[in-house]
Amino acid sequence: MPDDGGDRHDLVLVDAAGRRGILPFVVGCTVPTGLLVTVPVTTYQAYNNWPAGQGKSLYGFNSAGARTAGGSRAATAVSFDRPYSIGATRRLLVSEAPLARWLTSTGHQACWTSDLAVSAAGVVAAGVRAVLVAGHDEYWDARKRDALVAARDRGVSLLVLGADVAGWTTSLVPSRSGVGDRVLVCTRRPPSWPAQRLLGAQYAGIVATSAPWRVTAAAGTWLLVGTGLHPGSALVGLVTGEVDAHRFAARLQPAGSPVLIVSSSRFARRLGLTGVAQTTLYQAPSGAWVFDAGTLGWTPALGWSSPTGAAVRQMTTTLIAVATR
Repeated sequence: MPDDGGDRHDLVLVDAAGRRGILPFVVGCTVPTGLLVTVPVTTYQAYNNWPAGQGKSLYGFNSAGARTAGGSRAATAVSFDRPYSIGATRRLLVSEAPLARWLTSTGHQACWTSDLAVSAAGVVAAGVRAVLVAGHDEYWDARKRDALVAARDRGVSLLVLGADVAGWTTSLVPSRSGVGDRVLVCTRRPPSWPAQRLLGAQYAGIVATSAPWRVTAAAGTWLLVGTGLHPGSALVGLVTGEVDAHRFAARLQPAGSPVLIVSSSRFARRLGLTGVAQTTLYQAPSGAWVFDAGTLGWTPALGWSSPTGAAVRQMTTTLIAVATR
């Protein structure tokens, strides 16, 4: 994994024009362990605007050039097989790097893979007990969704240590050039299959200023054991970036036990508005546990030397132990 600290391991690419990009890569394993960590490379490419200042992403804020068919500078299709803009990609790696360091330092045995590999296989390998979604995994295709739903339904737990997951539907198609280049397509149509039916929560907004994470789960809830947390406890600064929340409409409910709202936290949105971020947990009929941290602050907090960091580390340790036993 690339590292966002002082000992980075990015492969730096320089083209004939002197433009620099990076190539993050995931070192997988041939024999899966009980814990499989997925890295959202599809989301990396959605935000990638290589070459910076000249290229396009699926977003208008960092795309150059003329307006497209979508009505802004954002592209509706981008090359998947291109270098990554250094600035755009480092913005996303803040989730995966601290997770990799923490898993290694604590001796957790995990296999790493990409979301693209899960989509290509169309299935989660036998022997995997839990899939851990690292950070900001916003762009999914139908094969990945179906693979994770099928895994949950046969007893494989799903641990989302982030937020804004499965918000947009994508497809990966061959380039018209016929030279092997793949094209990532997203027409900005929300998924017809709501993320909450798998995750227990779904996208709830962008946080303008970091806010406390407030416990609503009952004292004695197994996730809170060893943390010292109780109803009303707050973890400073944990609600940040983008967040999820549970919606109560009947059509959005996942099969299984009722969704437990572990935390419910008010936060300030942009333009002076407010919102609610929630962490959720439920158990599917198969016995699989599904957890959604509901904040992009979760994996960075694994490295914090603070009461917030200590509590997040304990909860994550407990989640992995329960999900992989």
